[in-house]
Amino acid sequence: NSAFEADNPQGVRVLRLVQTIKANVWALQEVWSSPEVVAAWFNQRMPLPNGATWTAVAGGSTMTVSSFPVVQHQSATSPDSGRKVSLTWLDVPDSLWPKDLYLINAHMTCCGDGELARQRQADSIAAWIQRQRAGKLTTSIPAGTPMLLLGDLNLVGGGGPLHTLVTGDINDEAA
Repeated sequence: NSAFEADNPQGVRVLRLVQTIKANVWALQEVWSSPEVVAAWFNQRMPLPNGATWTAVAGGSTMTVSSFPVVQHQSATSPDSGRKVSLTWLDVPDSLWPKDLYLINAHMTCCGDGELARQRQADSIAAWIQRQRAGKLTTSIPAGTPMLLLGDLNLVGGGGPLHTLVTGDINDEAA
């Protein structure tokens, strides 16, 4: 978050990175500023052509920033894992990619005593992806839409959460 705080030198470092990479989408974690503040930061420092503007959407400590229009956004999987995520459907221009893109920007619980929480979060994300792909959610994305899971997954400790996220094998099916 320090990049978005007034007069913080970290902002210069982040700006240099943003200007060098020139990505159309940024998945940030540990951001506590509002989406309006983050979007304004990008709009002031990395203006888009033809009057377009950056959009930022939040989910807990995650922030997804995009030059592409946001079709839909929510900040919780179902079942809710107790940790917010940014679930964002982006309208990618056909000239760049023939399909839209769905981002799951996650910031899972950290450190030693967080193993059960991380597993619960991984289970929830995997279950949500499965239900989304099966068309079992009230607002489903079109079939074949690429889904990308990224963020600070804090994959420390045991390998259970990673196994769940890679294979879709949910540890606690009852929950």
